[in-house]
Amino acid sequence: MGKMDQLTAAAQALPDEQLEALIAYAHYLSAEPLYYSAPPEVLESIERGLQQSAAGQSVPAEEAFARLRSKIDS
Repeated sequence: MGKMDQLTAAAQALPDEQLEALIAYAHYLSAEPLYYSAPPEVLESIERGLQQSAAGQSVPAEEAFARLRSKIDS
């Protein structure tokens, strides 16, 4: 059984909602990476974030999420 046959067999067993999600995921996997299509300001922002992280200027995700939760709840 080839890979397409395996994928088809697995997909046939899925409900419509999960099948739609599988199709969306397949499109995502085949799409061009953001890095190649992002505007220059987005790439600059990513680079700044990487530099800040390398310099130790970051906070743990748990702390950042707690701050966001606090802002949302207030």
